[in-house]
Amino acid sequence: MKITKIEPMVVGAPTPGTGQLSNKNYIFVKVYTDEGVTGIGEASLGGYTNTIIALIGDLEELHKILEVYEVSRYVSFELGTISNYQYYTGIIFGGYTFGSGEAIVKGGRYDRLLTCFGKDSASIGFAFVIDQLMAALQRQKIDVPVERCVELMVYKSAKRQKAITAAATARAAGRCVELMLWDETKQRKDYEDYAARSRMTNVQFFA
Repeated sequence: MKITKIEPMVVGAPTPGTGQLSNKNYIFVKVYTDEGVTGIGEASLGGYTNTIIALIGDLEELHKILEVYEVSRYVSFELGTISNYQYYTGIIFGGYTFGSGEAIVKGGRYDRLLTCFGKDSASIGFAFVIDQLMAALQRQKIDVPVERCVELMVYKSAKRQKAITAAATARAAGRCVELMLWDETKQRKDYEDYAARSRMTNVQFFA
């Protein structure tokens, strides 16, 4: 089933107790589909009637573009979505997947945020919600392969220079090295266990 048309409808709002129309309007949206199914939803925001109608037109145009890319079936529009982040000035969106009731991607349009960082430019950005993403991967039983390429070098204070030199040489050769000062309250096995949990390929001690 595909959306074929989105029609905004402006209805005068009555003044409670008088039966007379007020200076405010209700805005409803009627959605048409290619299977004859229609639906009506509310899209009201007092005092911004023309703005809302224009934005609904933008969403209809966006839907047409999504159809060209053949991804419209993956996208739905929620006219009541709001965000606690006040810097958004346009569309906001979320990305969902199986195994998570919360969005794993959140983002939107902000026209003035970058002025706080010295650049007068509009942008659209998004962020991955790592906790929800990891939960979804676990529930879908998806194992993400991780390349084991990090080495751990653990040194005591007396061997600092030797360890740093060895790490610099390894990095210059293109190897990935994590350098760590030996905590005297820990044993070799503690660092070996840490390396195993972190999927490191090798542990070298400078003691």
